[in-house]
Amino acid sequence: MSGLELMKKIKASHPGTECIILTGHASQTSAIEAINLGDYGYVQKPYEIEQLLVTIQKAIEKRETEDALRESKERYYTLFEAVPVGLYRTTPKGQFLDANLALARMLGYPDPETLLTINAVELYVDSKERERWKTEMEANGVVHNFEAQWFRYDKTAIWVRDSARTIHNEQGRTLYYDGAVEDITESKQAEKKIRRRNRELALLNRIIAASVSSLEQETVLETVCRELALAFDVPQATATLLNMEKTVATIIAEYRTEGRPTALHQTIPINNSPSFQYLLEYKAPLTVNNTRQDPHLAPIHKLMCQQETISLLILPLIIKGEVVGSLGLEAIKLRPFLAEEINLALSVADQVAGALARFRLDKERQQLEEQYRQSQKMEAVGQLAGGIAHDFNNLLTGIMGHAGLAMRALPPGNPIRADLESIQKNADRAANLTRQLLAFARKQIIHPTVLDPNSLILSLDKMLRRLISEDIELVTLLASGLGWVKADPGQLEQILLNLAVNARDAMPDGGKLTIETANVALDQNYTGQHAEVIPGEYVMLAVSDTGVGMTEKVKARIFEPFFTTKEVGKGTGLGLATVFGIVKQSNGYIWVYSEPGRGTSFKIYLPRIKTMNSLNPVSDKTDNLPRGTETVLVVEDEVSVRTLAARTLSQQGYTVLEAANGEEALHLIQDYSKEIQLLLTDMVMPKMGGKILADQLTALRPKTKILFTSGYTDEAITHHGTLDAGVMFLQKPFSPKILVHKVRQVLDTPQPEER
Repeated sequence: MSGLELMKKIKASHPGTECIILTGHASQTSAIEAINLGDYGYVQKPYEIEQLLVTIQKAIEKRETEDALRESKERYYTLFEAVPVGLYRTTPKGQFLDANLALARMLGYPDPETLLTINAVELYVDSKERERWKTEMEANGVVHNFEAQWFRYDKTAIWVRDSARTIHNEQGRTLYYDGAVEDITESKQAEKKIRRRNRELALLNRIIAASVSSLEQETVLETVCRELALAFDVPQATATLLNMEKTVATIIAEYRTEGRPTALHQTIPINNSPSFQYLLEYKAPLTVNNTRQDPHLAPIHKLMCQQETISLLILPLIIKGEVVGSLGLEAIKLRPFLAEEINLALSVADQVAGALARFRLDKERQQLEEQYRQSQKMEAVGQLAGGIAHDFNNLLTGIMGHAGLAMRALPPGNPIRADLESIQKNADRAANLTRQLLAFARKQIIHPTVLDPNSLILSLDKMLRRLISEDIELVTLLASGLGWVKADPGQLEQILLNLAVNARDAMPDGGKLTIETANVALDQNYTGQHAEVIPGEYVMLAVSDTGVGMTEKVKARIFEPFFTTKEVGKGTGLGLATVFGIVKQSNGYIWVYSEPGRGTSFKIYLPRIKTMNSLNPVSDKTDNLPRGTETVLVVEDEVSVRTLAARTLSQQGYTVLEAANGEEALHLIQDYSKEIQLLLTDMVMPKMGGKILADQLTALRPKTKILFTSGYTDEAITHHGTLDAGVMFLQKPFSPKILVHKVRQVLDTPQPEER
């Protein structure tokens, strides 16, 4: 066979074998055929042996080089395919020349061949990022750790980190780019979570710092609104609080970008707001993608249009399981609020609710402290008022009594009688003032009875309508099934009349006066805000007006005696002080609610009782002055009062013994051998008071009856102003007529063993 035929067979069976053709007469055609068959060398005969050896050596070197190159290429492709990092080669225009299996799998392609059919530009989610990559590559020849988002085969996006270099030929022309790609989606997500968490912590820390450093809840809420708006990139955020009755929501703080209309102080009726109804019912966030179409916001569509609000997130502020307000984030374009954003906002809402709870506790503590201080002050003023009334009543007793005695001694028509009558009238007016002081000091003798407040209010209807002006509407809202209370009916009437007069004066241009009753239960929540209140069942009596209202400063002093906002000569300043004292003496409570320009409401709570036994005292109304022959011991340290009593009783036939104090009276009793039917004694005296004297006299002379008298009540013979059983008492100031009637009543009342 020919050399070419042999060469064909060898190449077919051993492709790696190098072949050298030796010929002496080959044609050009055969030479070309030999080369096409893979001929390495072509040596023409005759040849030099050195030439043949060199050709053989070079063929062997070629074979070794090609074997080494093949092995290197095999190792390269083994490494290229085995490495877990995505590797690629592209043209400068982005066409893939090569890609390993790791890259295909990373991008979700079925195999590298499919990846080679696309251009690298198509992988970029943002085409501008590819341009930035290309600019950096052309400027530097390399790209290190270039991060971008690439599309996977299914068009989902992943984050990659790309490092590549430019490969040039010997002339410096760019042949292709070799690159390595890592999937950094998980680390990016982790970084995102860390950044988000850091942002959340920073936001919460700023809000916590604001809530701790500020003493005003409005300041804290303003900070919260600003921080939320900036954190969520919205132009407006608002804070809303509900009133105690949960009937109205008021926007009390906001943050808004420049040019946005304000919503501050706007009110939203709860009953007409499905959004707040949703918060109250579900206590969960409300997300609104389009405020113009969501039915939850129908009642405030107008407000939303004014605010140009499109998307909205409303978060409830919850304290002890109750919704007390909300935080709102408002966007002026469609903006979905993601779950992670809602969770962050809820964390903020929790912090805000905690701050509000602290503010409420601080406010309640301050209120309780203020109530305690006010109670202490009122107690001190009451003690002072009681002492003044006691001394003043002694003086008035002497003035009224001696004027009465003088009038009885003068014949009818005597011109001096007119002067004495004037003295008595002015003394009566002074006595009325002392009675008011005693009512405030809770040192007035009361005659409580079990009564129905509704019936008492109805009986005063005509009087109240005459008392107020024609341009004031009187409305009574009396609860059916109202409970009964134990109180002095005269004092309860005085409360209503005093409050009605104050309401009338507060409405010079007319208005509405409302008297309301209701059964209420004051629980631990209420008593927690009012330190002195005992939990239980009460009857509420409310007197409300639509007048000018009061400031906090005025409200803090309205129950002080002689404090008045009326013009000189138009008020004594004792009306509300009297009301306060009567309520307290009836074991009740009184609170006032008022704002300037919004009227005033007084709410009185009296203990509700079930029994309906009447305790009305029976009074002797006869005008005849009774006489007697009994012996009466008058013990009084005030000379004028003692002289008046002794003179009056002596004129009526009684035998009168006198003593200036308890010790003197005891000495007199021990020296006096005859019976003493009655001891008339003042309660407060030097050396020995009336109660101790009465106790010692009873031990010595058990049949002697006791009649106490005083300018104010003493806890020794009363319980909260109600006389102890069997105790007889005469309130100063008294007239001679009242004195002789009371003495006769006591003497004629049989002792318990005589009944």
